[in-house]
Amino acid sequence: MEIEPFLVASALMAVIAQRLLRFLCNSCKEPYEPHSDELLQIGIKREDLVNGTLYRAKGCEKCFDSGYSGRMAIFEMLLIDDEIRNLTLGHVDSGQIKRNAVEHGMTTLRQDGADKVLKGQTSVDEVMRVTDEESDRA
Repeated sequence: MEIEPFLVASALMAVIAQRLLRFLCNSCKEPYEPHSDELLQIGIKREDLVNGTLYRAKGCEKCFDSGYSGRMAIFEMLLIDDEIRNLTLGHVDSGQIKRNAVEHGMTTLRQDGADKVLKGQTSVDEVMRVTDEESDRA
């Protein structure tokens, strides 16, 4: 956009990203024991699982065989502190800024999605579908 970095750095207080996920259908979601590689992919530890299970979409008449019903949002918020402001002024790429923010406690879209997977609200496949590009940039 050819905006001077000092203008961006001084004007921003935070940057928020959101994506919409589909809720699992409560009438037909099915529990299963996930494979270790699936947990690794989304960043969930086996000990965080309730009863060792997650849920996946199955499909029924109520959800028109999709396995999903309704939508929810996942979010990440980058708070602009002095360190992020200095990175912006230094013409650092967005991947490095995101890595720095994650190191300092920012919850990513995928992490927020993983939390909703652990609560049984959505599936690993759904989180991976909507966060795949973001993980490649970090």
